[in-house]
Amino acid sequence: AVTATPTVDAPPRSKAAAALGTIAMSISLGSRAKEMIGGFPFASMLLCAWTAPIAAQAGEVSDLVWTAEMRNLKFDTLTEVQAVNLSVAYAEGIARVLGVPLADIADSEGHSGRVSVSAAPSMDSTTRHLDVKPGDKTPSVTEKNMPPLAPLQGVAYSALPCLDRMCGNHGLPSKDVAQIGYAMQWGPQGRDDLALMKSLGANSVRLYHSFGQGALGDHGAFLDHAQSLGLNTISGYNTDMSLEADKCMEFDCFDAWKAATLKGFNAGFKSGKAWHPAVAVLVLLNEPDNLENSEKCKALKTHEFGVAHCRVKAVLSAMDGVLAAEKQAGVDRGRVRITASWSFAVRKSIDDEVTGPGIYGFQDMVAAMADPGLVSYTPRTPVEELQEAFKERWVNSVNTRSPWKFVHDVISQEKYSKFLPTPWFIGEYGALGKPADIIEEDLQSMKQVAEEETGFLGVVFQQFQTANEKGGTENKFGLFSLGEQEIAETGRVCDDSSPCAAWPVRCLKIAQPGKVDRAAAVASAWEGSFSSANGEAQGLCGEAMAPPSKTTTTSASSAGAPTPSSTQVEVWTPPAGGPPPLDPIRGIAYGALPCTEHACGGQGLPSEDMLQVSYEGQWGAAGRDDLGTMRRLGANAVRLYHSFGLDVDRDHQGFLDRADAVGLNVFAGYHTENANDPAECPEYDCFDTWKAATLQGFKLGFQRGSEWHPAVAMLILLNEPDFFESAPKCVPSGAWCRTKAMLSALDGVLAAEKEAGVSAGRVKLTVTWSFAMRASVDGKVNGPGIFGFQDIVAALDDPTWAKDYESRTPMHEMREAFRTRWVHGLNTQSPWDFVNELITKDYAQFAPIPWFIGEYGGNGQPEAQIRKDLEGMQSTAEMEGSNFIGGAMFQFQTTYWKGGSEMNFGLFSLGDRKISETGPLCDKYNQNCRAWPIWCLSSELSFLPGALALRAQAVAGAWGGSVSLGPASCDSEPWTPPGKTTMATTTVATTFATATRATTRPHGTTRPRGNGEMPPLSPIRGIAYGALPCTTHACGGRGLPSEDMLQDSYEMQWGPEGRDDLNSMAALGATAVRLYHSFGLGVDRDHQGFLDHAQSVGMNVFAGYHTENANDPAECPEYDCFDTWKAATLQGFKLGFQRGSEWHPAVAMLILLNEPDFFESAPKCVPSGAWCRTKAMLSALDGVLAAEKEAGVSAGRVKLTVTWSFAMRASVDGKVNGPGIFGFQDIVAALDDPTWAKDYESRTPMHEMREAFRTRWVHGLNTQSPWDFVNELITKDYAQFAPIPWFIGEYGGNGQPEAQIRKDLEGMQSTAEMEGSNFIGGAMFQFQTTYWKGGSEMNFGLFGLGDVLLGETGPLCDKYNPDCRTWPVHCLNTDLNFLPGALALRAQAVAGAWGGVVPDGKGFCSGSRRLSNVHSARLIAHVRLGNDLTIEDAAARLSNDSFSSDLVARTIAVVGSGSPAIDGPMSLHASSVADQDHPSTGSGAQGTPEAQAADGQSDFWILLGGVAGLLLIGIVATVVLRTIAKRKARALSSNRQESMSDEQKEPSSQV
Repeated sequence: AVTATPTVDAPPRSKAAAALGTIAMSISLGSRAKEMIGGFPFASMLLCAWTAPIAAQAGEVSDLVWTAEMRNLKFDTLTEVQAVNLSVAYAEGIARVLGVPLADIADSEGHSGRVSVSAAPSMDSTTRHLDVKPGDKTPSVTEKNMPPLAPLQGVAYSALPCLDRMCGNHGLPSKDVAQIGYAMQWGPQGRDDLALMKSLGANSVRLYHSFGQGALGDHGAFLDHAQSLGLNTISGYNTDMSLEADKCMEFDCFDAWKAATLKGFNAGFKSGKAWHPAVAVLVLLNEPDNLENSEKCKALKTHEFGVAHCRVKAVLSAMDGVLAAEKQAGVDRGRVRITASWSFAVRKSIDDEVTGPGIYGFQDMVAAMADPGLVSYTPRTPVEELQEAFKERWVNSVNTRSPWKFVHDVISQEKYSKFLPTPWFIGEYGALGKPADIIEEDLQSMKQVAEEETGFLGVVFQQFQTANEKGGTENKFGLFSLGEQEIAETGRVCDDSSPCAAWPVRCLKIAQPGKVDRAAAVASAWEGSFSSANGEAQGLCGEAMAPPSKTTTTSASSAGAPTPSSTQVEVWTPPAGGPPPLDPIRGIAYGALPCTEHACGGQGLPSEDMLQVSYEGQWGAAGRDDLGTMRRLGANAVRLYHSFGLDVDRDHQGFLDRADAVGLNVFAGYHTENANDPAECPEYDCFDTWKAATLQGFKLGFQRGSEWHPAVAMLILLNEPDFFESAPKCVPSGAWCRTKAMLSALDGVLAAEKEAGVSAGRVKLTVTWSFAMRASVDGKVNGPGIFGFQDIVAALDDPTWAKDYESRTPMHEMREAFRTRWVHGLNTQSPWDFVNELITKDYAQFAPIPWFIGEYGGNGQPEAQIRKDLEGMQSTAEMEGSNFIGGAMFQFQTTYWKGGSEMNFGLFSLGDRKISETGPLCDKYNQNCRAWPIWCLSSELSFLPGALALRAQAVAGAWGGSVSLGPASCDSEPWTPPGKTTMATTTVATTFATATRATTRPHGTTRPRGNGEMPPLSPIRGIAYGALPCTTHACGGRGLPSEDMLQDSYEMQWGPEGRDDLNSMAALGATAVRLYHSFGLGVDRDHQGFLDHAQSVGMNVFAGYHTENANDPAECPEYDCFDTWKAATLQGFKLGFQRGSEWHPAVAMLILLNEPDFFESAPKCVPSGAWCRTKAMLSALDGVLAAEKEAGVSAGRVKLTVTWSFAMRASVDGKVNGPGIFGFQDIVAALDDPTWAKDYESRTPMHEMREAFRTRWVHGLNTQSPWDFVNELITKDYAQFAPIPWFIGEYGGNGQPEAQIRKDLEGMQSTAEMEGSNFIGGAMFQFQTTYWKGGSEMNFGLFGLGDVLLGETGPLCDKYNPDCRTWPVHCLNTDLNFLPGALALRAQAVAGAWGGVVPDGKGFCSGSRRLSNVHSARLIAHVRLGNDLTIEDAAARLSNDSFSSDLVARTIAVVGSGSPAIDGPMSLHASSVADQDHPSTGSGAQGTPEAQAADGQSDFWILLGGVAGLLLIGIVATVVLRTIAKRKARALSSNRQESMSDEQKEPSSQV
């Protein structure tokens, strides 16, 4: 045996290492081999030579390689024990987040349960960081090398599943065959048409309706599969759009083609910032010359160039639209070419320069590009860009059925020379009526010409499958025809012109004897592997069978009619063994009405029965796929509310089928309000109503034979019926109403089952009660929820509690149903620990009946709490002997139509992009049958702050799922369907400005950012923020922009989608941001966005009032600022400062006035004196308190202050003299005796003013002086003001070098952390250089402005600057070249003092100076994934902020918070995930020079082994071996060949 000493700091294991190791192993086996092979020495060497390369190949067993760096972990200072313990701790963290066994994690040396940990190279200022935001598509690690375009060997693909013309008059299915619904035709788990094309020798596939057809499904899966096979896609637009009246007005198709392209990007045609790698050519229109025969073209007024202008204008404008879409989406053109395929009819070019088949169209484009006015078209894209695109990307194309020799002669090299260097190809080669030998000869000749580099690229063969739907001569072109055998079923395919339906997938037939074998001719010409004699190809008739991984249904229709009830579409395999178990429940409540405003905008509500087929565009696989999204989140159940009882007479089976297919239990609810309907449930006897509703449900799909549909797991008879007692119908009011309704509803359901002959099966029954505090009907139980548990017990024991209800079902059957089928349920918004303790302590009386949470709201809870609660529920449900079985998250989508606090609960919000429409929605209460728009979904809950908005992320994190919206997503992220092999790289902590940072706090603790938790007020590490976007003094004389930095017009500066200044402050180590003009400038724009973002990054907000209002003649009469400050505060509440009955959580302090001691020199202050500042301060405080009282806003944690200058002054009462401290005495004196404020009479009672001062006041001052001086000066006289705290509102550090600033800031922090200190910290002045002030004011900024423009602000104006205009947003830099030497290192000083880093990524100019190199430890793990976890899912989990925080916490637990190994706030950085077979070329270890070198060395060793083996075979061949030795040598050789063959089956970059 060969053993290895664990080396924690080893580099990633290379194939060379594996080869060397296995060579050593082979040598160790040599002596035994020698004995086995008769002592022949060469045989032993032969075994060694062959074992090494084979074992080296086999040594790589993991599915993915994860690499990352732990920022600020100094590996070199770790002890050996710490390094090993970290290795194990990190492996445990990865195993936990991925849900895989610890044994499936290995380090680079193959040791299970460990992660390789080594020293990472130091970063310098040239380090680049990948900026990946939540929800962005993870960039591809590597792309399979796609074949070149020439020689083009393509197959046209439009394989509609029809057996006869017009599909037997059933209507045509969607022509967009690349949509996911057709995956059972082209996909690897179905017929695999693409693989069959590849076997023919094809390298390309041509499509016709990939854009503009309006198909709902994902297209990325088709492109991925094409890419995996090495098939270029030639993707076409729906040419018929040009004939639609509302799409191309007068054949101007710009808008239609642009929109279709953008939609295509959302459907999978975009990968990151580029086209999907499989896309090679875009066919804008197919045979556009036929447009001139259309009535639309003929109806236009006679044009100078006749009807030819229709075709040319359509193509020109279509190209314009595609270029515009690329620009808008930021998609790089890459290798993607553009063309239009012209017919082979003989026509003249638009300018009469060329006449001939096909070639006229080539000239059309040349003429139109030279002069777009030729067709009266004005391009939106600049003409020079359009012309450049034509020059660089255009390919001429023609469709023909004629023999190649004729086509070649017509478009000869001589005739085509005028169009060179633009290449050309045949878009359709029909070979109509040609024998196989002619077809083969034509294709071979085309290939030869294409290889001669004459400008001809090649050919697309027309076509893969016979077009039965067209009939006539179109039946003569297919390579294959459809057989009768149905091997599967498509998903529900549909588009703008074809209704959604599933269609049979039939086997393919090859040519029968005596007929032309077109497929064999193609395969022979293209040197493919396909043979007509091979009947084993997947999807061919004969031995072909339905794919074993998919359960299929067979349609009764022989004409190819759709199967109405089938909704199955996923290519991935449902969980084996039927539906998931009930316990533990991981459910999601679903009531996703398609309304985007309160009360649905007054249009009336759509039906709330979500199961009806009219909602299929929301929950169905071919639509938004809400059910699939729930499953990907990790849910195993969906809870509904109105599935029975609304008299919706539409199919419900499709919903149940889809839920069953994806593995979701269905908890179907009854319409509870029927109980209160005067026309239903007389005296709350709901027997008839519930029975009828159940029987109707059986007819609509809930019944399957003699059982409930297998997806149904629970029936929720009533939801929160405890509220019935307040209903008008409940007379006399009491618990009897809810109890009788419940008992009779149960009776009705049991009677319906009996009448319909439906057995109970696994279907449970429940009622979900509210969490209100009530007494049970019999008075025996008091408590939230649990009262209802007793209600059913009491009523079944004694029906008199249900007002003497007489059951129709025998009572013993009712009790048996309760005993075997009942589940107690309750709804709650409270934390799990509280609920669990409250229910569990009294639950013994109800055991063994299980209980569950029907709605867990998590209202107002951050991501961490929701995740903790859900994990706690799961853990409790899994405990042996537990009666609790899980819960349902409330709820899938935000309920806009309810508004108010109901907006707090959705996992997903609705976006602005309309995906499609519902069917007609109505029921007995909503009789206005109409369709409603279906909107895209987003996990961005912009109306919730910070971590409160991460509800979907919390659910996915708790349940081991992923937030994957697929084609439903509002962003442009292409969707990867489950089961697809993906290659992904993800960055966990990227640029410093976006990293998950652990902010240093007192006592060495850390607090991860981004979870919505606000830092404590002390110690304050603040940064003053007044970053006006001006680069010159007085803003170049253009007037000042508004100084209210919180308004949303400045979001491009402070927001995450812009420069992200707030995140940059957090990266520096700040915990607070100080502002100056947040109230009082009359800016009527949203301020909540700033506050939300501040909360999300963990920044306390010190919001300031516009001090100069006090000196405004129109405001504050005689410095009485009560009305002005009150009005400003109330306006602030409207703009986002209020959250319910509290201040926004980010607000920590209000700065009422800044340096008001200067008022005494103002013209308004007559007579001049301290009374002005004192009265302004006192009245401002009064106004703010009055505003809070009027708005009902509690003080909460919000402090109040005034920041005084550091000038030497006397207090208003003359008792105190000194810088800053005079103002501290001013407020004390004025509250004690308001006469000091010129007899100010407060509107707020004076005792409330004094109480606010006692509990909320913080003294503040601004200074440029060194800390030691300030501290000594203030501290010596501060005892008189204790225990009121104080802080520095501005610390300027004017003219101080980096060392002094750092020393001062560290001194402030140290003093603030001292026990008993009244000082609580300070704010650095300031974030950005104030160019507009000039002079000495240039000395204070941490960052300067660069020349690069990042964007523009929104319109900026206020009451003093009414000229609303936008301003440029410049990049930031630390290069303060107007300051000398160390005086310019201000940002570096702050980061050094506060344990932060100087950001240099997002929002910063390139080349910014850095403080120093950052130490990091490199982490590498090899992971084997489970069958149900894709690499993309793993990448998403490993990119989660909580995973980063978990590893940071594990690090601290191992090495200790005070360890010298921790060099600052730690975070994961440069994380990447790579497919083991396709290693990363990005930031991960696989892409490093060392790894590449190692790969090269491995190739050498493997090659060396092979050469040695060959040489030894030659030697062995010359020696006469004994018979037994020969026989054993042959056995070894056979084993070797089998092993090598197995290895060669796997796609690999290995030699």
